[in-house]
Amino acid sequence: MTKHRVLSIKKLVFAVPWDLFVRYFEGLAPAARPNDWAFLNPGMMEEFLQNPENEGASAIAEDFNRINDLCAKGAYLLYRALENYSIDRGDGDRDENPLVLSMRLFLDDRVAFEYAWSLYLLFSGTTKTWEFIFPAGPLSAPDDRIDLLRASLQGWFQNHHEGQQCEIKRFFDGDGLVIRITRGSTIRTVARWRENEVTFEAFRPASEDIIVYEPERSRLLVKTRLRRDREFYVHQFAEYIAQDPELGDRALATKIFSLAPFQNDSFDYRGDGVITAVSLVEIVVALGDLSDQTVVIRGTDVRSSLDSEVGGVPLRTADWLRVALRFELKLETRRKPHTVTIHIEPPGCSDLTEKSYSNLVEGHLRREHVKLI
Repeated sequence: MTKHRVLSIKKLVFAVPWDLFVRYFEGLAPAARPNDWAFLNPGMMEEFLQNPENEGASAIAEDFNRINDLCAKGAYLLYRALENYSIDRGDGDRDENPLVLSMRLFLDDRVAFEYAWSLYLLFSGTTKTWEFIFPAGPLSAPDDRIDLLRASLQGWFQNHHEGQQCEIKRFFDGDGLVIRITRGSTIRTVARWRENEVTFEAFRPASEDIIVYEPERSRLLVKTRLRRDREFYVHQFAEYIAQDPELGDRALATKIFSLAPFQNDSFDYRGDGVITAVSLVEIVVALGDLSDQTVVIRGTDVRSSLDSEVGGVPLRTADWLRVALRFELKLETRRKPHTVTIHIEPPGCSDLTEKSYSNLVEGHLRREHVKLI
């Protein structure tokens, strides 16, 4: 799940026109609405949303958080949704407060909003994104194939004691696909005050996982917390959407990133073009066969440590698990150099999708044989 951007109810109330709030609350069941005075009073609205006794509070807070979150990336995902769904609202959209645009999209074009939210989950959040080579060509993903995928995932989650709840939303992105999977997790128990007594409440948290398929790049992106789920998603996407189970096996067996250029010192840290310099700022290595015991080496540039030993093993020949690189870019639009830090974890994990100027960085990694596809 993504970490919500800080939501200011005061800012939301004063930024969004009154008629949009009226439309939002009229769409809720009467028992879930706050009293009329709460609409115009940010303090009262906050109090209503923070009270778990109010029936609709948690759902309203989640809606407001998502509307607010979609402004965190410069609102470009909202404009991308408008373009992808051919929504023409006139020239005023570009000048409209992103909070207002986000609320309008939520109310008027919910599918487009959910598409933008799914991409937000891909480009943000705390879960790592894994990349796979997946040459399946354009895929249509009709409803019956989505239904089969859902049924398979329901059984998978239930077998792992995470409930059988599973909702799949599919969005078309040009020739590609964006799939959001909302599913359960293991049951948690929390203590909660009810008047002067402590009561215990058990609940099953919901998680949102993302699969993005880009046929023009033969690429499958998967964002989920556990390795077992990630690998299952790849297999199930291959079987039910691509209808070629062997594609899943090949995708999981293909290495996307290599750390060899750093270990053998063939990587060119001087950069090229807009990228003026690259620094190796973190190395994580495993100690022998005990992969759960690791050593982390950090610094402004740790290349000077490469000829040392760790646990009696030369660092260059140790089992490298992941690295962090800091790219310095000289951009015409910025007076000072801009830095981007990228984390890479073979065989297929990086945070490239979440970073600005990722295309420039990815191109450099490919030229230096760190990115293998």
